[in-house]
Amino acid sequence: MINCDSIFIPDTNCGGEKIRLPRSVCAVQIVIRENGTKLGPLTHLKAGTTIELCGEGYNERTAKVRVKEEYFFVFLQDLEAPVKN
Repeated sequence: MINCDSIFIPDTNCGGEKIRLPRSVCAVQIVIRENGTKLGPLTHLKAGTTIELCGEGYNERTAKVRVKEEYFFVFLQDLEAPVKN
């Protein structure tokens, strides 16, 4: 189930923890439309990109993040460092 309350862009900076992505991850962009915010296109955030955690995602497996002035949903498992064998 999607948490529709999570699909908004904050009025101020998130002020959350900053993380450098350990690998490229898929993200769903949050875009502003005339009638509110909507889920946008699926995109990739490159390895090494610094993201800022902004809160809960649209479900328990996702988080809202900010990259510069754009907002995205990413999977929490993609934020974890890869396991070394």
